[in-house]
Amino acid sequence: MTPLNFVNDDPEKQNQQYGHRRVHEAALLARTVVRLRPAQVAHRIRLRTLRTAERRWPELVTRSVDPPTGVTPGWPASFSPLDAPLDHGDAAEVAQGTFTFLGETRSVGEPADWHQQGAPRLWRFHLHYVEWAWTLAQAPDRASARESFANLWRSWRTSIESAQGDAWSPYVASLRVWVLCGVFDPLVKGSEIESDYLDQIAWHAGYVQSHLELDVGGNHLLKNVKALIGTGVFLSRPDVVANGRRLLEEQLPIQVLADGGHFERSPSYHCQVLGDLIDIRGILAIDDASPAVGLDDAIDSMRRWLGAMVGADGEVALCNDAIPVGTRRLATLDPTPPPEEPVTVLAASGYVVVRPDEHTQLILDVGDPCPADLPAHAHA
Repeated sequence: MTPLNFVNDDPEKQNQQYGHRRVHEAALLARTVVRLRPAQVAHRIRLRTLRTAERRWPELVTRSVDPPTGVTPGWPASFSPLDAPLDHGDAAEVAQGTFTFLGETRSVGEPADWHQQGAPRLWRFHLHYVEWAWTLAQAPDRASARESFANLWRSWRTSIESAQGDAWSPYVASLRVWVLCGVFDPLVKGSEIESDYLDQIAWHAGYVQSHLELDVGGNHLLKNVKALIGTGVFLSRPDVVANGRRLLEEQLPIQVLADGGHFERSPSYHCQVLGDLIDIRGILAIDDASPAVGLDDAIDSMRRWLGAMVGADGEVALCNDAIPVGTRRLATLDPTPPPEEPVTVLAASGYVVVRPDEHTQLILDVGDPCPADLPAHAHA
């Protein structure tokens, strides 16, 4: 039996449908742009121009942030990032180039395909975060883990062109370089890949510095700030640390609301930002760098907000664009114990938390879903 094919082969009607779709897309774009600050539009144009230019002349856009002559790069031995001991996958699978993100397992294969065009884009982002390296850094067989990481690193470097594709989204590069700094001592120091690896950290630092996501802002910009401060400390570049601290001090009053909530109103992104601020405070303190004005107060107020929002099951409410955070990760954030009052009003972020007894928690989302100029995480 031949299936019916309901294809519209009328060229005039197809052109009309295409025209209607373009008009609809233009209307959606206009509704978004009208809420943006002029600076956001200018910065988006700047980044688009940079990305276009660096396809042909990457060295003209990004300058490596090299350490001073005679300085041995690295983080202070006493600093431990919050993410380092958490579960980032199975070390044996990672060593074989098999990765599980977002509930989907894929292998980069042999020869390795690090582009993974058949995977969802968010999966590819997770691949290029390189957070799977924390798993190898924690593996008990250190020699085997170092060898596996070196093989994966060489493979990734061969496949991924600098400043091109998903791997070089500024957000992705910011997450990746933080990990690269963190796993340097256990996985790289003293090995054959050390020279290239350090060159890449210096390149990443320059890339993030020239590609700050001032067009988006929000948690993306704070990830850029964290990368600047982390690489500045790693490379002994106080000028880079100072640049990151300046941006941080500008953003704290914007992004941390009066009730301690993060201004994007997503509980899981609140946790992500709080973790970033705790890491930043930790590395600044150990590096003896000047403290960031307002950082201590921001962390304290965000911990109080989180304590009010965590339920008896030890999880955050899945309001707005939120995912389960996990009890281990929440524990590292050290939320304040919940208020004793039966009703907590978080007015600035628009949540009301009702606890009639120790087993029941009701959260009402009654406020604005997002900042007017940053709607990315307003959806359910």
